[in-house]
Amino acid sequence: MKKGKKLIALMMAAVFVWLSAASTPVEAKELTASQIMKKAAATSSKIKNYTSKTDIAITMKYNGTPYAIKLMQKMNYIKKPFKAKSEITVQVQGEKQKATCYFVKKGSKVYTYEKSGGKWTKSLLDEQGGNLLINSDPGAAVKSNLKGLKNVKLKNKNAKVSGRKAYVITADIALDKIAQIDNTDIIDLSQFEGKKLTVTYWIDKKTYYPLKCSIDMKGFYQTFMGVFAGSEDLQITKCSASVTYSKINKTSSLKLPSGVK
Repeated sequence: MKKGKKLIALMMAAVFVWLSAASTPVEAKELTASQIMKKAAATSSKIKNYTSKTDIAITMKYNGTPYAIKLMQKMNYIKKPFKAKSEITVQVQGEKQKATCYFVKKGSKVYTYEKSGGKWTKSLLDEQGGNLLINSDPGAAVKSNLKGLKNVKLKNKNAKVSGRKAYVITADIALDKIAQIDNTDIIDLSQFEGKKLTVTYWIDKKTYYPLKCSIDMKGFYQTFMGVFAGSEDLQITKCSASVTYSKINKTSSLKLPSGVK
């Protein structure tokens, strides 16, 4: 059971890493899908705040035990001075757990605050985790994956996300080209050389800000978790993740509770 929980925790962390970008509009015929992606990555520096909604769904069977996991996260993010609020709901086998966390940067360090026993508990994020969080703007997934994208295609020129007109672009990600996942000492990532998965991006037609990103990771994690678990008795039937961005540069200032300072 403990190993099963460890597998779930690792999967959830890795999914966040994956998920884990305005300018004068240009007619679609003047830009290729790859050019739109590069423009999205370049304009992400203009994003100062946003609200995001992340949905992750995993169903699998490990050593005969079925697991059904859902994670929903809403985040309000302010870039300067950095602070963020995260509301997470995790549902495992039908049981829900909710948590609200605040993140605040003080000097070069990032602290997290979580309420426990009626009081806010403060803890320090490690440097890697703090940097990842600070730089988790909507362009992060685009920028980190840009060099590894192949078969970049413009699938739709007139889609809509949250009332915004958007390009829909699909691309294959070469797994051996992507940024390293945490805990790489556990597994040899060369196992994935030559393999790929497909990601879909929705890019705002006016500002070129990323509005949504979704990815189906079933095939990848069937291999990843099988190697990690050291057992063939693992079947993943679903592993999907999506993140939707809204209120870009329109997210109101985040007010911290009195116990968070």
